[in-house]
Amino acid sequence: MKSCEKTKPIFRQIFAIVDSLFFSLLLMLPIRAYFRIPINSIGFVLIGAGTVGTVILLRIRSRTVKRRREAIQEKKRNALDKVLLTDDRTLSERLGRQRFILIRKARPDRFDILEAIRTNPDAVGLFDTDREILGLIETYAPQTIVYRADDLIRVMSPDLSDTADRKGIRFKAFDRLHLNKYLVLGILLFIASLFAKSKIYFRLVSCICLILAPVFGIFRNLKPWKNFLIFLDKKGD
Repeated sequence: MKSCEKTKPIFRQIFAIVDSLFFSLLLMLPIRAYFRIPINSIGFVLIGAGTVGTVILLRIRSRTVKRRREAIQEKKRNALDKVLLTDDRTLSERLGRQRFILIRKARPDRFDILEAIRTNPDAVGLFDTDREILGLIETYAPQTIVYRADDLIRVMSPDLSDTADRKGIRFKAFDRLHLNKYLVLGILLFIASLFAKSKIYFRLVSCICLILAPVFGIFRNLKPWKNFLIFLDKKGD
């Protein structure tokens, strides 16, 4: 396991360097062709330095955002553990309720909900609020207030403010919008080739991007490689 843990950061660093240089090169080639800049000119060197610098800055920014998101998620996990370790009486006092019941299951079933309702609480805490669960509460105990996980975390950990929540939502949206940059560049270059004079050149670079898109996409997902390294590490033992 130790050899696997040491190999992982080294692999990430090598991948980041190679990925940044490859992507910078693929960005520089169409720019040079469009503006007809000689390779041995100062302009080409300046464009290359600016492109590489921009790509590296964007990568650093992306990594910073990822670390902030992971820090917020870790704080929420710790706060959730704090909620689970707190008894219902204390939770009732913190929530200002007479009889609060926390259903301590990630996915409670029908029997868990009905058992909680049977004790006639004025509020319940749930970690899974799908339609069936909410439908049971609305049908048999419409007066019961439902507290979700985020509500309980805010009560037990006020330091996790709405600002942190909004950041977490923004980070999640950033993840959903994240696309393979080689795929995006390849598509953009193919579209640009319809209007550029160097159509063959643009389409050639576009094809290279589309070929590299799945390759770097596989290497970017380190989970299968992590499992493979663990297998090799165990095999060596």
